[in-house]
Amino acid sequence: MEGTDQPAYRAFLTRYAELRRARRSATALLTAIFGLLVLISVISTGFYPDKLAAGVPNIGEYFGKLFSIVPQRGAEPVPVLSFAHLFGGVKQPQSMAYWFYRFGTYAAAAVADHSNGDSGNGNGFHRCLCAVASCGSEPGRT
Repeated sequence: MEGTDQPAYRAFLTRYAELRRARRSATALLTAIFGLLVLISVISTGFYPDKLAAGVPNIGEYFGKLFSIVPQRGAEPVPVLSFAHLFGGVKQPQSMAYWFYRFGTYAAAAVADHSNGDSGNGNGFHRCLCAVASCGSEPGRT
């Protein structure tokens, strides 16, 4: 009797096919759920592909500001991306520790904006994120 004719091998193939079908079904379901969530987020925030396409020409300008070593007059402050800043201590603005230990401040600002009614259009949360991102980039700001 050949190895492929044995009942154990046929049982293995049957079970393997069942597991593959289950995996494909789970993957299809998760993909559909993810797609639905993306669609809901796009509709609720108004972030449509035409807005994304309109911003594509500005990518070069953004990276030019981000990695520029020459200060430019009138340019908005851009957060510094370096390991020294990112992994700096609690007193280093723009470090992960700095943001972590000031989470209560940012959460309180978001809650205050929400209670003022700014959360309907997203401006309150956006302002909170801008405050987090610009921490330490303005003189006199802690």
